[in-house]
Amino acid sequence: ADKSIMVNDARMNMRTIVTFDSHKDFIYSLQVADNFIFSGSGDGMLLVHDIKTSELLYGLGANAAGVRCIEVTEQLLIAAGDDGNAITYVFD
Repeated sequence: ADKSIMVNDARMNMRTIVTFDSHKDFIYSLQVADNFIFSGSGDGMLLVHDIKTSELLYGLGANAAGVRCIEVTEQLLIAAGDDGNAITYVFD
């Protein structure tokens, strides 16, 4: 565990096409939706990366402890963690 996310392309022999290393703690959860990667780490942060641009779009303080579960729908982003709480963000 090195606190990074690697995106590999199966059409290119699983060659790594982008690496995201924005997390400061170990990554416990990950969800991919469209061109976005949602990842949660042990420090309670939930990060949103854009796969196409390789950019960190948002850093959200989702929980007081590790983010263990992420669910993304067309309208909602839900994160739950070790602190026993779940937080819901609404997409506008």
